[in-house]
Amino acid sequence: MSHYFRLLKYLRPHLGVFGIATGCMLMSSLLDGIQLGAIIPLADRIVTDKAIPMPAWLPGWLQHFVAWLNGAPQMGLLTAMAVAIPFLFFIKALFEFWQKFYMDDATQRVIKDIRQELFNSFVGLSLDYHHKQPTGVTMSRILYDAGVIQNSLTEGLTDLVYQSCQVLVFLSIALVIHWKLALVIF
Repeated sequence: MSHYFRLLKYLRPHLGVFGIATGCMLMSSLLDGIQLGAIIPLADRIVTDKAIPMPAWLPGWLQHFVAWLNGAPQMGLLTAMAVAIPFLFFIKALFEFWQKFYMDDATQRVIKDIRQELFNSFVGLSLDYHHKQPTGVTMSRILYDAGVIQNSLTEGLTDLVYQSCQVLVFLSIALVIHWKLALVIF
């Protein structure tokens, strides 16, 4: 774990790019939750023509939206759902693309800094060190080891942030649906 904290110091100068990637991860997670949370009540409304239940704690704008959904004709809802769901998938895919793009950008910047530091360190070593040490070992340190760090940053940090966001979104949905059952399961 201490190695990750050492790696994060290299990420500090690039927090802006990492912040954009994190924001895209959060939006992608939210869109996952919206899709899951909206499909079930809308499908139930379309198939059974039962009104969508409206809890009293919903904000006013959401109460109006649910009331509008309850008053809409079934075929209109089906058509709207057929258009909205692919649109939401498209928007989610855009956020996933930008998240990957900015995360890779931040990772490449960190790797550039690490390789530059390694190069400066090797240049400062004595000539005797370079005669004794095989060139392949030095190149492996600069290229391969930095690549391992790149993979750990790209995959490890992305999984940590993205999956944490997903857990929070889906836990929130579970708490909204039935908070007592969600706490028992949690």
